[in-house]
Amino acid sequence: MKSIALIGVLTLAAGAASADTITGRFLNVPNGVTLNVSTGNLNVGALRHEWTNGNGEAARFNGTYATFCVDNKNATGTATSFELREVTNAPRSTAGNYGNPGNPYTAMQAKRLAAVVKAAQDLGRMGSRGEFITTGTDDNLWSAAIQLAVWESLWESTNGAGWDLAGGTFVLNSTNGTSNNVRNRFNTLIASATTFFNTNNVAGGVRVLAGTRGTTNETAQDQLVIVPLPPAAWAGLGALAGVMGVGYVRRRKLAAE
Repeated sequence: MKSIALIGVLTLAAGAASADTITGRFLNVPNGVTLNVSTGNLNVGALRHEWTNGNGEAARFNGTYATFCVDNKNATGTATSFELREVTNAPRSTAGNYGNPGNPYTAMQAKRLAAVVKAAQDLGRMGSRGEFITTGTDDNLWSAAIQLAVWESLWESTNGAGWDLAGGTFVLNSTNGTSNNVRNRFNTLIASATTFFNTNNVAGGVRVLAGTRGTTNETAQDQLVIVPLPPAAWAGLGALAGVMGVGYVRRRKLAAE
């Protein structure tokens, strides 16, 4: 019976993972800065989406708020199905990996991203779902700085901590006063992220909502999100294992008496 119970929990966990989908519709970039980067002239900042019909772990993202994109694709107002994935299993369309098209992100890139998330949270600029937090002070500059750090984390092949907007695959070309202010916030963020990276104190639960795409019509842009750790199903599995372990120890003690 215990084996059956354990298998049942594993089955529930697997079922929840396979149903982690949500519908997203891009609305706008509420806090952004126009910058020239390697991928072109962009309104750089967190993208506001309307999220509905979330299933499984993705249900926690229902609502309307701004998150940061992780791939090099277009965002439109078309309602699109997104799937919750590990960072190393993204982007869904690997052509969206600007730094290494045709390939998913690496564990090193995922760790750099998690360090940036930790730094953004530590600065009070990112919430528990990965959403951008406005404070009324330099919101546009911070939104742009975090977005640049996200792209820099994933699109460079640097081995270890390393975020540099002046060289490599991804570059910030703008040199006006606004871009310099963004760079200053970026540098503050990266100073903190470097410490977190080097001490292995990075954010847990960093994931990607990967959008379903057609072969010719790109209607989604993958978004960085955060799930709580441990997920509920695995927490239940851990509790069950603990109970089974206690029962085993008690039986051994009784047998020895």
